[in-house]
Amino acid sequence: MGQAPAAFAEARIERLTGGSELRTINGIALAPDGTLVLTSVWSESIHRLDPTTGDISLLVAPGLGRSDDAAFSASGEMFWTDPISGVVRSIDANGKIRNVTTNMPGANSIAFSRDGNRLFIGQTFFDDDLWEVDPNGVNPPRLVVANTHGVNAFAFGPDGMIYGPVTRKDSLVRIDPESGALTVIATDLHHPVSARFDSKGQLYVLNGVDGSVVRIDPETAETKLIATTSPAMDNMVINRNDIAYLANMADNAVVAVDLSSGSVRTLTTSKLAFATDIETFRSESGDQIIVTDRTALRSVDSATGEVREIARRMTSPLLFPSAIDVEGTRAVIVSELLTDRASSFVQLLDLSSGEFLQTIDNLDAPTDALLLPTGEIVVAQARSGNLLRINGNDRHVLAAGLGIPTSLAKGPNNTVYVAEAGSNRLLAISLVDGVVTEVASGLDAPRSIAVAPDGSVVVLSGAGEVYVVNVASGEAELVASGLAVGFLSEPYPRSGGVSVGSKGEIYVAADRESAIYRILLTQ
Repeated sequence: MGQAPAAFAEARIERLTGGSELRTINGIALAPDGTLVLTSVWSESIHRLDPTTGDISLLVAPGLGRSDDAAFSASGEMFWTDPISGVVRSIDANGKIRNVTTNMPGANSIAFSRDGNRLFIGQTFFDDDLWEVDPNGVNPPRLVVANTHGVNAFAFGPDGMIYGPVTRKDSLVRIDPESGALTVIATDLHHPVSARFDSKGQLYVLNGVDGSVVRIDPETAETKLIATTSPAMDNMVINRNDIAYLANMADNAVVAVDLSSGSVRTLTTSKLAFATDIETFRSESGDQIIVTDRTALRSVDSATGEVREIARRMTSPLLFPSAIDVEGTRAVIVSELLTDRASSFVQLLDLSSGEFLQTIDNLDAPTDALLLPTGEIVVAQARSGNLLRINGNDRHVLAAGLGIPTSLAKGPNNTVYVAEAGSNRLLAISLVDGVVTEVASGLDAPRSIAVAPDGSVVVLSGAGEVYVVNVASGEAELVASGLAVGFLSEPYPRSGGVSVGSKGEIYVAADRESAIYRILLTQ
């Protein structure tokens, strides 16, 4: 099926750009010792950041660490929400994790009453109710108020009321935690995502779309701008010294705002937030690299490593990019959600104009997609174990019975290459009749594939290994190992990517470090 490439004698690995211990920060909470707890839905983990020293450490690993927001009880126990699985969890001083409540789809915002004893949870996206939850997990949740339109990160005021932003309505509401009475107290905000009080009892709101922090009088709705930061802010917390700490998911950043002076200081940030996939394509100016950064889409200069933003959450229609393919001037972008409660998506983007042309929904855990020269789209669905071919409103299964297809690449003669993580194989599937041919086996949970200029297929495994497969013989040569890939490995490899430049250079999205590596092979 292709020309046999020569064996490689040496591989030189160099970092092109990026590097961070954090990945796509969503929530932020203040621990009793003054450190910051950083939560992440997309990297499914929780980290701790010392705002004084800048030290970062992992608190809860991927899986149980999937989290949108966190809060601490009076005893110092940490609680967090997992909106995808609909679970609220906690961890005690000994590191024991338990489920506090389950079957709460979209469990998102979380806060304790001012005495730290009563726990409240807000649902967003998959539902929109507000609940009181027994921190001990004994009594069933109590519905406080239904159909809130999704109260995001909320806080208790000095009056004992709940104050929270309703992001979808650009408003701020007050809720009586006993009766559930809900009052809108401010409107015309800018995608508000968090409401907090300072030490004086003054109320602040963080607007996500423009990164502004405003003080709001809850009685008159009068607002005062305190500071403006960058778009895609997702949460905020205020310490006892009236320093607000803001979490930005697209910049992978924590920013400190002095509420008295309005001064802004960045504690941590990175060029890439969470590099889950990578694509290299040829243009008139040379090789172009595009990275799906989970809450942003970015390009990387293959010569200098300079990072440029193409689109980000909140300021564009971009969803949660996890994989990408480019054909001509158009890109097809996958946004994978591992839940039965909501659809995953594929978006079509015109790279020359920046216009989003189409959004395709009702997909079953898509892992990758290809944009064919005909304009048709082929989608790999891991949970269904099939390839779906989409042409306008027409959908049909091209191939079924696959063992977790995780990546696609265009092959010769109307074929598509498929990485099959469930059986550790590389397959070739005919676009004409769906006939499946095994190309190589024993590849150790392949995560991502790309075709080299000589026709060989480069395979990145979930364990951070890079193979070059001779498609004529099926032989796979290991050319690199130990790469920082595979942060998300369950229920199958879901992060990290590989692409190949026009001269055979291999580029790897090292998701564990949010970095891009270049591998140069010597034959």
